[in-house]
Amino acid sequence: MTHKACTKRCFLTLTLSLISCIVTLTLSLISCIVTLTLNLISCIVTLTLNLISCIVTLTLNLISCIVTLTLNLISCIVTLTLNLISCIVTLTLNLISCIVTLTLNLISCIVTLTLNLISCIVTLTLNLFSCIVTLTLNLISCIVTLTLNLISCIVTLTLNLFSCIVTLTTSLAAL
Repeated sequence: MTHKACTKRCFLTLTLSLISCIVTLTLSLISCIVTLTLNLISCIVTLTLNLISCIVTLTLNLISCIVTLTLNLISCIVTLTLNLISCIVTLTLNLISCIVTLTLNLISCIVTLTLNLISCIVTLTLNLFSCIVTLTLNLISCIVTLTLNLISCIVTLTLNLFSCIVTLTTSLAAL
């Protein structure tokens, strides 16, 4: 084999090795970009769905509390009004009894409204805390996943680049 044929063969081998390295690095980079993009989209969708779920839950709980408090207040007003009418009708006979009954009804209403208000505040606080914890955990999970994928991509690209350098060095040495 002549020196010219050997040089052509070495140059061809070097060219093929360089093309192979470029293709490998390009495919690895595209794979990393696709993986990171899909993971980022997944994280955004998960966080958005969790946030919507939390907002819906808190809104429904708030509406439920408002309805309960409103119904209790209406019930108290109706009860007090009926008792007051009854007391006025029988005032001459039962003045002391009416005062006691109105006082007990008023105390009962205040206690009921207070307990319902406390229950609503506790429920809303617990739901809000649960939402914050869920969103925080999902965010941490997304960050960890993206970080691990990024590290994997960097390692893969580094190994592919090192392999290409070794191949090109070997081909150049053969020249």
